[in-house]
Amino acid sequence: MAQSPLTEVPMTFSIPAQPLGAALDQFGDVTGYQSFYDTNLVRGRKSGNVQGIFAPREALDRLLAATDLSVRRLNDGSFVLLAAPSRPEYAVPQTAVHRQYYALIQSSMRDAFCRGGTKWAGHHRFVAVFWIEPNGVVRDVQRLGPTLGIDADQQVNTALHNIRLGAPPPAGFEQPVLVLVVPKADGVTLHCDEQRAHSIARGGVQ
Repeated sequence: MAQSPLTEVPMTFSIPAQPLGAALDQFGDVTGYQSFYDTNLVRGRKSGNVQGIFAPREALDRLLAATDLSVRRLNDGSFVLLAAPSRPEYAVPQTAVHRQYYALIQSSMRDAFCRGGTKWAGHHRFVAVFWIEPNGVVRDVQRLGPTLGIDADQQVNTALHNIRLGAPPPAGFEQPVLVLVVPKADGVTLHCDEQRAHSIARGGVQ
């Protein structure tokens, strides 16, 4: 869930103004960074013209200049597009209380997946976006990313809607919350108990 800026290594871009979804695909081809967004957000929007040598951060800013969308960058260089007016840059929470609450979100997501025996193929990546009410109830959950298959989509969506935090967010906690779910690898922390382990596909939450 930690987030950091895109690399500043300059790259050559030749992305003409065009439908935004197509422009984001071209940006991903050049940089290797995956974008996550609701298709309704990009429908009818056009990108800016990006021609020349730029750092990916500047190129993305130029590409989105004609839109009213905001960017949240994830720790692997991928990014999420959201409807503004969120802050255009998102910093990792610096307080211990915020870090502890992110740990609670992560463990609560793991528990929700484990309770439902959620299965998916283990090589999928997606972003979960949700808001937390002042009483700690999760609302407006959305999964961004390619389909996992009909059954897996339903299981994952059900698990996301069954997240139980049991504590309100601390003061100043940035929302919406973004969580990147990645395939099983070092640093991935989806581990269910031994009784349920046989029913959980390899995968996890980062």
